[in-house]
Amino acid sequence: MIVDVGATFGGGGRTSSDVTAKMNLNAWRSKTVFKDADDGACRGRLTVSLAARRDGQRDPVISEDGRRFLLEQLQRLTPAHVRALFTAARVDRLDGPSIGTRAGNGSTAIDEWVAVFLDKVRQIDTHRCQPAA
Repeated sequence: MIVDVGATFGGGGRTSSDVTAKMNLNAWRSKTVFKDADDGACRGRLTVSLAARRDGQRDPVISEDGRRFLLEQLQRLTPAHVRALFTAARVDRLDGPSIGTRAGNGSTAIDEWVAVFLDKVRQIDTHRCQPAA
């Protein structure tokens, strides 16, 4: 479940502020889906805000079945669906660094948000996790 879309698609962290918890393409682009775990477990990269208190789960363990289930659901979205989501969210109207477009490459803000979303799906597709115990 996503509680705060701005923090999910941005720079939210343990001490998110009104500035860091907004949609920010560059911050979201820099985050990987999975965390390298010392214990060999497959862990999703998730920073829990202090506001979540004990209700949040940091870097949850993901089973192979869970990874595949999520991937199957995300692959049901075509690039056109993803584009429609970011168009409806009006990411092209965000102010400041949230837009995150790279100067001179001809991409629109929506193109870049779609590309980063699809890269997250690719990361889920190419990563493998251990079967559930």
